[in-house]
Amino acid sequence: MTTRRLILGIAVLLWAAGVGSAQAADFTFRVPVDAKGLTTDVRGVTLWCRVMVSGDQDLIGGSSIIKLVPDTGILQETVTLEFNADAGKNPADARKWRCSLGLLSKQSVGATPNAGYSGGFAKAKAGAPLVTDVSGDLP
Repeated sequence: MTTRRLILGIAVLLWAAGVGSAQAADFTFRVPVDAKGLTTDVRGVTLWCRVMVSGDQDLIGGSSIIKLVPDTGILQETVTLEFNADAGKNPADARKWRCSLGLLSKQSVGATPNAGYSGGFAKAKAGAPLVTDVSGDLP
């Protein structure tokens, strides 16, 4: 039996068993990341998106991801985060959303980039456009 036929056979078995049918996540965020000029001390960019009833209170659910930064010090991509409401929470109750960006050093220290940061790896260039937190109302 060829590998192709074996893979097809497994796929058919999974579909017949109902395992292959994935349901859509309650929430999907597509976050454009445009980070340039990162120092060699930066190992990764962290993104955290969450939904809540109001403000930062009464969290409905959230997800985070770490994207490794290439040696070029540039990370330009759209990152997708998909997640469901936490157990016992109703996704229909969500009214607000927020996504935040941070940096992770090679020593596993996390920080939000800003021009006043004294730790080096997360010090933003003065005058550079910097957006590390975005939020809004859900439709």
